[in-house]
Formats: sequence, C-alpha cells, structure tokens
Amino acid sequence: MAGKRIGLNSTQRIAKNTEVLLIFQVISKILVFFYIMHTARYLRAEGFELLSFVFAFTGIIGVFTDSGFSSSYMGIQTNR
Repeated sequence: MAGKRIGLNSTQRIAKNTEVLLIFQVISKILVFFYIMHTARYLRAEGFELLSFVFAFTGIIGVFTDSGFSSSYMGIQTNR
C-alpha cells in the first residue's frame, strides 16, 4: 500500500499531522510578520496606511457580499 506508514495507528498519525500543521502555521506567521515589516518600511507611513485601509475595507465588504453563499454551497456539496 503506497503512502501508508506501517506501525502508525490513527492516533499517532493524527498527532504527527497536527504537529506538522502547527509548525508550518508558526513559520507562516513569522514570515508574514517580516513581510509586513518590510512592506511598512518600503511604503513609509502614508503608503502603508493606504494599503492597510484597502485590505480592511475589502475584507469587510467581502463579508457582506458573501452573504452565506459559501456555507450554503458547502451544505449542498455534503448533502449529495
């Protein structure tokens, strides 16, 4: 059986997968932190202020335009 590890039961596999996911999430957060610091230095205060406003505004508008369509779509997919 290709791709299946011998000797790992499902609890060990879940623990291993959780550990790997946690490690990559921490690495991702660290990289985002340094990316934001670099972007803020490059754009200076005025440019970074505008960029932050645009991201916040599109995030808020995205919540309202979604109107629950993604969750209803997931419900349709799981009910098949």
